[in-house]
Amino acid sequence: MNKIQKMIMSFAAVALIVGGSAFTKAVKKSDATTFLVQVSSGVWEERMTEPSSLDCQFTQPRQCYYQVNDDTILTGDQYSNTDIDNLKLNNKIDDGDHSSAALYTGP
Repeated sequence: MNKIQKMIMSFAAVALIVGGSAFTKAVKKSDATTFLVQVSSGVWEERMTEPSSLDCQFTQPRQCYYQVNDDTILTGDQYSNTDIDNLKLNNKIDDGDHSSAALYTGP
């Protein structure tokens, strides 16, 4: 191969790498947001829809629900209050936009 062919092959390889990376990021960005919702006192489950402000009853020390920042933490199982506290401490979850220190009362 001559120098021009090598340069063209190098540019093509870089374009493939950059294009593949951008595609992966676009796919991850389109993932739906998940919320951890306190469905009863100290019992949490995953939901794909964000509760409204009307869904929080002001009776619990933790937030009504949290937005998940890192889907790798999700197990599909129930979460203890200690799990929630640790996820919050490690920035894996954030308070939901309409959440408050309360229990979720919606469907």
